[in-house]
Amino acid sequence: MQVVLDRWSNRRQAIPPELIGKIAPTRLESINLRGVFRFPVDRYADQILPSRQGAPITGTNG
Repeated sequence: MQVVLDRWSNRRQAIPPELIGKIAPTRLESINLRGVFRFPVDRYADQILPSRQGAPITGTNG
């Protein structure tokens, strides 16, 4: 990140100091943040919901 900030500074594209603290070095280009997670809840219902042993689980688990 420092190399990029230095390069921008040399090109007179300096970033205001108050914004530098909000930049995170996180790479997100290969992560789908809008996807849907599907878990087989019915397979593990007795372990994660012990008070519902024997009760049917409703919903879709794809």
